[in-house]
Amino acid sequence: MYILAFKEGYDPAACLLKDGEIIAAAEEERFIRQKHAPAVFPAQSIKFCLDFAGLKEEDVDYVVFARLKPARAFLKVLWYYLTHFPNQAIKWRYFISHLKVQIVGTFQELTGQANYQKIHKFFPNLPKKIYSFGHHLSHAASAYYYSKFDESLIITMDGKGEADSMIIAEAKGNQIKILERRDIFFSLGLFYASITKYLGFKPDDGEYKVMGLAPYGRPAYSFDDILKPDSKNGYKINPNFIMSPFSIKALEKRFGRSRKKEGELTSHYKNLAASAQKALEDSALSLVKYALQKTKSRNLCLAGGVALNVKMNKKIWESGLIDDIFIQPAAGDNGLVLGAAALLFEKISGQRVKPLKDLYFGPEYHNQEIKETLDEYKLKYHFLEPPIEKTVDLLVRGKVVGWFQGRMEFGPRALGNRSILAHPGLKEMKKIVNQKIKFREWFRPFCPSILEEFARQYFKKNISSPYMIMSFAAKDKEIEKKIPAVVHIDGTIRPQAVSKESNLLYYKLIEHFYEKTGLPLLLNTSMNVRGEPIVCSPKDLVRFFLRTNIDAAVAGNYLIIKEEQDKSLSIPLSEKTLATDY
Repeated sequence: MYILAFKEGYDPAACLLKDGEIIAAAEEERFIRQKHAPAVFPAQSIKFCLDFAGLKEEDVDYVVFARLKPARAFLKVLWYYLTHFPNQAIKWRYFISHLKVQIVGTFQELTGQANYQKIHKFFPNLPKKIYSFGHHLSHAASAYYYSKFDESLIITMDGKGEADSMIIAEAKGNQIKILERRDIFFSLGLFYASITKYLGFKPDDGEYKVMGLAPYGRPAYSFDDILKPDSKNGYKINPNFIMSPFSIKALEKRFGRSRKKEGELTSHYKNLAASAQKALEDSALSLVKYALQKTKSRNLCLAGGVALNVKMNKKIWESGLIDDIFIQPAAGDNGLVLGAAALLFEKISGQRVKPLKDLYFGPEYHNQEIKETLDEYKLKYHFLEPPIEKTVDLLVRGKVVGWFQGRMEFGPRALGNRSILAHPGLKEMKKIVNQKIKFREWFRPFCPSILEEFARQYFKKNISSPYMIMSFAAKDKEIEKKIPAVVHIDGTIRPQAVSKESNLLYYKLIEHFYEKTGLPLLLNTSMNVRGEPIVCSPKDLVRFFLRTNIDAAVAGNYLIIKEEQDKSLSIPLSEKTLATDY
């Protein structure tokens, strides 16, 4: 049985399920080279999924849209506003602001009907029935169904999806039961987005910058009048601080002028980031306590964009409230396709999908394709058999290497197939990679990929974390000193635990680096410059190689070294590219 799931709009994506197992999945941004690919139909993602499986349109048994269909979503949101007039906590002008933005967005859903209908170009003989599932139910399914749990509490949190921003659900066996919903006036995601904008970053693409900046400040400001824990409801949130632009005015009235884009990051802004992060962590922990009163399970599944906040995830795990946790690693809206496919598989077959084993679901390019691209761009190269020893030699010497292997990762993290690698024991690597290769802010941390059997020796309260979705404290000060390039200023580390089963070639690379250095880990960050998606194809790799100061790249069995290339081949970063990300 083949099920194809697709999602258009923000973070469009597609995935293909075969008999309950994901065999292909990709995000449209990787193909069209536009980050998040807003308001785009995932045509190339769908084409990739079908081509990878060698399928014709008649071979696909079911198609599912990973949200409510546009017209239904419009009616749901409209009904919500008709039945939720302002109360004492919501001033009229803020309500109207919400209403305006939501209605405009909802009409865009209706105009997006044409986008949605483009699915018929791929399946001209498709029956009229295309299945669909709600936004937050799809988030919930993307976490629970791909976990190894037989029962679990589920919490999804994001900016908004249809009329909801959060749900609490209970799962047993194959069934997911929604216990409670919170609307957009209680949105933790929109709260954090407003803080992001106040701090001069771009909402929906800068929240991780706030999280990275927070440890450089201290929680000097009280957020009790904005967001705080509450034993009766989990948390209390002031809706006046949620929706931009009114939320920005409210924040400026409360904390002073907002930071301009590229403005100085003074102690005020660092402290505000720390205060907002603490408010989120405390409120999320309180929400988990509240939700646990509704179920006997001590397993927890998380999804939705807020679940990408690794500092919050650390706080929840270390609280001792739960016995086990699974956070869907593609927790944003791209991961909705995973959930919708799983929901339809359960509906049709009565069975659950297979648990997630890895995220290598994208395109793969073989040596011949790589060589043709290198020849096309007149690059000098070496053929390595195998590529590991020479790569490790470069890393040991302090070189920064692009590692382009196997199938591209699905989700926001490069997990060893589209990665920039460096020596974690060299303190200067953080500055070098941030400034000369990634072209991003100085305060942004880097993560390590570590051989899974060494994780407990390096991290406190460690649990399996193969997707860089959890943060842990370094085991001790000696560990911090040994790997300074991958330890954040607060002593925390966000690792990827690598196993032989998940990625054998990458495992062997790290293993060989360990034999040479005594360090069983590498600095690993996604192969992209700020404002652009992670590289997908050999041409993307070459473009990245020529326009950054990376020392070398290994693609398949081919090694290209920067200093060996004709300098006239370099491609400068354009001003437009640098301006795409705040």
